[in-house]
Amino acid sequence: DALWSPAEQAGVNAAFREAVARDPSLNAAWYFLGAVLRAQERDLEALACFDRVLEQERDDRRAVFLSWR
Repeated sequence: DALWSPAEQAGVNAAFREAVARDPSLNAAWYFLGAVLRAQERDLEALACFDRVLEQERDDRRAVFLSWR
């Protein structure tokens, strides 16, 4: 049920890393970077991305919910 095939994951990972490097406030990019890292079974890195979203969106309950999907 991954969002991206294994063949796509490296490119998607690179694209989201570039996006957050250019603008660290892009919470959607952090979230999807976490999702692709989770799909790659890089759970600690994924968790760090989800934590970043939660730090920036402390009052957004939707962000909290999405981080636990």
